[in-house]
Amino acid sequence: MKVKDILYLIKSLHIYDINSKTEFTKFSDLHNADKGSIIFIDKSKKNKEEIARNTKASVIICDETITLPEPNGRCYIVTKEPKKDFLRVIKYFNSSSETGVSSDSIIFRDYVEIGKNVTIRAGSIIGGEGFGYEWLDGELINWPHIGKVIINDNVEIKYNSCIDRGTLSDTIIGKGVKIGNLVHISHNVIIGENTMVVCKSTISGSVKIGKECFIGIGATIRDKVTIGDGAFIGMGSVVTKNVEAGATVYGNPAKEVKK
Repeated sequence: MKVKDILYLIKSLHIYDINSKTEFTKFSDLHNADKGSIIFIDKSKKNKEEIARNTKASVIICDETITLPEPNGRCYIVTKEPKKDFLRVIKYFNSSSETGVSSDSIIFRDYVEIGKNVTIRAGSIIGGEGFGYEWLDGELINWPHIGKVIINDNVEIKYNSCIDRGTLSDTIIGKGVKIGNLVHISHNVIIGENTMVVCKSTISGSVKIGKECFIGIGATIRDKVTIGDGAFIGMGSVVTKNVEAGATVYGNPAKEVKK
């Protein structure tokens, strides 16, 4: 692909040494880049100039803080957000990636509503009964689960995750939510739009999570907790109390980290 043909995807500030023949044939990380590769140099890298000078990649997306070396046949695209612009390009070429519900997942269709452009990977179980036992007349009885799982548009659920249907109300997964591998979401949970729930997280019953939150690897959230919009739950955290909107919490028990 010629660089000039993808420039409309990139919010470039400056392009160094581009001509009509400048092109790339594959996407690469920094360590495996060779001739024909397109890469990005993240703004957080401390050795950005060294990478720019030594890479074998043909096209490099980088930020404006780098003093660029002589191109020597390479093309440097300078932007304010190299990572995001690289993602825009790779998304353009990967627009036909697999979507839909895997035949190797288990969906209890009578209790599940699925929106548009939803991806559910193999091994996931959606709409089964949850765990909610009460003592009744000397024995443990599981609460009846007569609610549903409602999955809104543009949701992705990765491999081997489990989402329980509601008891008397519904379990609701908001528009654009992304759920990693081996996640358990219990009955009556509500997750707001564009929230990420990373692998091995456990969300207990009746938890309410706001919009655009991040639930880190292996986090555990106890039942009936409310997490406000834009909150960040750190890796391995055990959340036992409500979390305010925009807060960052870590630890066991999770405590707010002041910015």
